Amino acid sequence: MKLIRSGAKSEARAGSTGAEMSGPRHCWKVLVVDDEADIRTLTRLNLKGFTFDQREL
Repeated sequence: MKLIRSGAKSEARAGSTGAEMSGPRHCWKVLVVDDEADIRTLTRLNLKGFTFDQREL
């Protein structure tokens, strides 16, 4: 898995507080590419509720 951040978002995030980070606008986005629908479904289920760096996926 590779984590990609744009420079503008990283800089904006550095000066923000935890209260500003809550909500769906500040969630990580994950791109899963696979030709098997079952794998995509299992990945979605396994990552449900997962947080990284105090942000949800």
